[in-house]
Amino acid sequence: MWLKFLVDKLVALCFLPFLGLLAVLVQLAVWVEGALSSEEAGPLLYVEERWSQGSSFTILKFRTARLHSQLPGTVGTVTKVGWLLKKWYLDEAPQLINVLRGDMTLVGPRPNIPGNAVREIEQEGMTGKLLLRAGLTGLVQVHKGAARDRGVYRTLEDAYLEEIRKRSALGIVLYDFSVLLQTLGMMARGEGL
Repeated sequence: MWLKFLVDKLVALCFLPFLGLLAVLVQLAVWVEGALSSEEAGPLLYVEERWSQGSSFTILKFRTARLHSQLPGTVGTVTKVGWLLKKWYLDEAPQLINVLRGDMTLVGPRPNIPGNAVREIEQEGMTGKLLLRAGLTGLVQVHKGAARDRGVYRTLEDAYLEEIRKRSALGIVLYDFSVLLQTLGMMARGEGL
């Protein structure tokens, strides 16, 4: 896994200038939206406790919902800027910082709120949540529509773990790049929300 984590950090570092520019543009849009409607006003980032490999961390996202409308693990009432961000998965971009901090990896199991993650492990046997670091993207995100079904969701999470187990260090990196390319394709097509 050392090669996977090294590549994660290098890729995240390469995308930091994009994240900086995007953050400035999103902040300007949030200020304009907030000036037009006080219901839409609020901070740039949304932070929430998530779980990875048995411990909690603070996940970073661009805020997409009105303040006080979002409970942990829910979407809330989406703002106009938030709708655009979610449509192209750009609300997840700040998680590049989570990757650099070592909280997450680029590709891995879906990060979940602690209570749901524990339930997935104890009741559904999703041990990949214990073995692998949570990912910015993964098979669940790539197959978002089908993954709404719990059985498909579990199958996709288990399939990624199996791919990791059977591949060499270079094979893992190449497989992750294939998942990243699929994710970029979804982003380009605006298949979020």
